[in-house]
Amino acid sequence: MLTVKLCMIFYTMLFCLSYLSGATGAYFNDRANLSIPIKAGTWDTTLGWDKSSLKFGAVSMNSEGCAPVTAIIKNKSENDMKGPVAYEVWWAASGNPMNGEKVATGEVPALKSMTQTTLTFTPVNDGVYKFKAYQRPGHPGQGVLWSDSITASKCSLPPLAPEKTPEAPVKTEPQQPAQQPAAPTAPVTPQPEAEKEKADEEKTPAPAPAPQPEVDAPQPAEPAKTNEAPAPEPSAEK
Repeated sequence: MLTVKLCMIFYTMLFCLSYLSGATGAYFNDRANLSIPIKAGTWDTTLGWDKSSLKFGAVSMNSEGCAPVTAIIKNKSENDMKGPVAYEVWWAASGNPMNGEKVATGEVPALKSMTQTTLTFTPVNDGVYKFKAYQRPGHPGQGVLWSDSITASKCSLPPLAPEKTPEAPVKTEPQQPAQQPAAPTAPVTPQPEAEKEKADEEKTPAPAPAPQPEVDAPQPAEPAKTNEAPAPEPSAEK
């Protein structure tokens, strides 16, 4: 009886060991079939950035008499800019213009790789000026850059000349030709009364005769016929 129990225990353990070994082999076989290399993904934090990068170069010397202030800005990257960016001009009566007042804005054109352009502004007040520019969207840095300070002095713009108002055209009337003086006439000598009346009659035209109505002329009457015999002619014999 004990021998039977020992045999049963032995076979049970053998079965369990064979089962466990078979499952382990299948597990490793499945892993071997599914062992595909997977690379961990990386997030692009500069999505949309054109890889350009701006920097300020030399600025103009201190300005006097309202001379323009200038600053050079350059694309120092090996990649071209895909579009323009904005820039600003800041001013302060003294001190740092970064804490002053924005007085102008403009646009930096899209620059090719390693090319530059000059920003210009004409001051109207004495003080300190700075140019501020923005990087392209997605730039990993601060996104803004400042030029060196430029001092402007003795700045007084000339007064604006008053605008000339157009004068209304004046209507000129045409001049009348000057009248010629009358030619002198010969002096009139007094005439006697009779001669004067005769001269007046000669000057006065005679009135035309009034038209007379036409009247038919009377026809001559025919002699009346009588039955009297003609008178006997006188005889020559007596």
